Amino acid sequence: MKLDIDFIKDILNKMNENTEDRTTMAHLLDELNFTECESGDNCLKKLRNHLYILYQSGYISCDNDDLGFIQSNEDICFVSHVKYYFTMNGYQLLEALNNDAIKDKILSGIKDIGITTLKQIPSLALDVLLKLI
Repeated sequence: MKLDIDFIKDILNKMNENTEDRTTMAHLLDELNFTECESGDNCLKKLRNHLYILYQSGYISCDNDDLGFIQSNEDICFVSHVKYYFTMNGYQLLEALNNDAIKDKILSGIKDIGITTLKQIPSLALDVLLKLI
């Protein structure tokens, strides 16, 4: 599954828009309109994949290492009350992704976004910002 930087931006923005200090799985699913998701498990797989990437990269934290996903056979289930929260790096990533000028400058010329690129976005954003000053 390809890394979808716009989906990551959506996840982080939905977390940031929440009025609580932690975002539940139920809130994310509702805000991302997963109740109307046509492809069912594929949507959950995409969400699980991107949440794990954010978690393992240190952009979000969660009290559960499984991030609230349970897989039995081919079916994916989720625990709706599991909570996610930002790390400082997560806020920096969100700021970089929400600034279109910086995001475009960082991502221009990059064909496929990978984990390494994702991890470098906050520091690249700072470099771009310093060059603009």
